[in-house]
Amino acid sequence: MTTVSIRVPDELKQQADELDLNKSEVMRSALAKEVRRRRRQRMDERRDRISEFDVDLSDDEIAAAVRKSRDEDAR
Repeated sequence: MTTVSIRVPDELKQQADELDLNKSEVMRSALAKEVRRRRRQRMDERRDRISEFDVDLSDDEIAAAVRKSRDEDAR
């Protein structure tokens, strides 16, 4: 596991402490949610680019193209 540090305003930290929040868990959850949101957004953008081509593609062909593009981004 990797350590990530963030800076927050003193008042926000104080409020989180007063509420006895598990800051690490809150940040992990927020980061995971944002990663999912952005991946969905990228997939939507790719789908839109693919649909700009006036070509009849099957759902399987579209899924394969999205997977290929996603794999290329991961490199």
